[in-house]
Amino acid sequence: MTPAATTREEKSKKIEKPFNLITYKLHALPDYPDAIVRFGTTDSTSTQNDIEVHEEDPALKDFAHRLKSHLRGRILNMENGGYDVQFSDEELISVAIQGDLLYTHATMRVNSTTYDVQRDQDVLNPRTRKFFIVHAQDPEEDSHPYWYGELIGIFHCYASLADRPAKAQCMEFLWVRWFQRDTNYRCGLQAKRWLRLCYMPHGSPDAFGFIDPQDVLRGSHLIPAFHHGRTRDYLPKSALLQRIEHDEDWRYHYANMVVDRDMLMRYHVDVIGHRKVAQKFQVQDESPQESAAAVEEDAEMEVDEPDPMDKGVINEEDEEDEEDEEVGVDGRSSSSESEEETTEEESDEDDSPQGDEAVRSRLGFTSNN
Repeated sequence: MTPAATTREEKSKKIEKPFNLITYKLHALPDYPDAIVRFGTTDSTSTQNDIEVHEEDPALKDFAHRLKSHLRGRILNMENGGYDVQFSDEELISVAIQGDLLYTHATMRVNSTTYDVQRDQDVLNPRTRKFFIVHAQDPEEDSHPYWYGELIGIFHCYASLADRPAKAQCMEFLWVRWFQRDTNYRCGLQAKRWLRLCYMPHGSPDAFGFIDPQDVLRGSHLIPAFHHGRTRDYLPKSALLQRIEHDEDWRYHYANMVVDRDMLMRYHVDVIGHRKVAQKFQVQDESPQESAAAVEEDAEMEVDEPDPMDKGVINEEDEEDEEDEEVGVDGRSSSSESEEETTEEESDEDDSPQGDEAVRSRLGFTSNN
C-alpha cells in the first residue's frame, strides 16, 4: 500500500470525541425546563414583537435623533452641547457611530468641590442612586439655579462626522429623564419648605435627553411625596424604566436641601466654592431688590472701621466719665478710693478659712490647732 493511500484512509476515518461534562450545554441542562416554562422554547421567540414594543415605547421615541443631535453638538464644541440647536436631517445623517455600538456602564463617579473648597465624590447608578443635579440653562424663565434629573443609562461610543473627516472620538454620555419644578408650590429656605418636583410628561420634547457626564454637579436626594400617591400621567408603561408597582410614577418628589452641609450651602447666595451659580441666579423666593440690598449691606460690613474695644482707641463716653470723676479732699479721685476699699476686702477674704477649715467653721467645729 502506498503512502498516499494510507493518508486517504486516515482522513476518511471519523475523529472520536470523548464525552465532556464541562461543556456549558450540559452544565445548564437543569435550568432548561424552568426557562421553557417562563419564556417558551427558543423556536417560539420572535424579534418582531420586541421591535414593535420599542417603537411604541415613549422613552425610546426619537432615541437615535436625540443621540445624534447630542453627539454632533459636542463634537463641534457648541455652547451647552448644542442642546437648543435644531440640526437638519442631512447634518444628523453625517454623524457616524463606529460599528453602531453603544457601550454601557453600571456606575459613574462624580467629582465635586464642596462649599469649603474640599474634594468630594458621588457614585451614581441607574438602579439605586440615580438622581442628580446640573446647572440650569434658562435663568430668565426660572430663577431656580438647578435642573433635576433621573439617570436611565450610562454609555460611551466612538463617533465622528462624515462631513468633517477626523478620527473617531470617544464620547461619554448619559441618558436621562428630566424633572420640572412645581412653580405653584411655595418653597425654599425662607418658606421653610422643600422644593417639589414632578416628572415632565412623556409628550414633552424635553422629557428625555442626553447630557455630558461632566455637566453633572453631584448626586441629589429626592424623596417621594407619599401623600400624593402614584400616577400614570407622566409616562405609560415602559420596558426600560424600573417601576415598583403597576408601572406608575410617584406624582411628586421633594428635593432634600439639607441632606448634607454642602447641599445646604448650594441654596445660599455667594457661598465660597459656589459663587459662579450666584452670578446667574437668585435664591428661591428672594426678590432681586432684597438680594441687591443684601450685597450692599455685606459691602458696608467689609469696610475696616476702628473698633472701640481695641487698645489705643478711646470712646467719647469714656472721656465724659473721666471728666465727671470726683476728686477727694486729699487730691485723690473717688475711683482710687474705691480701688483701695476693694483691695482691703480682698485681703480680708484671703484671711478667711479655706477648704476643709471653711467647712468646719461653717458647721461650728473648732480647729485642733
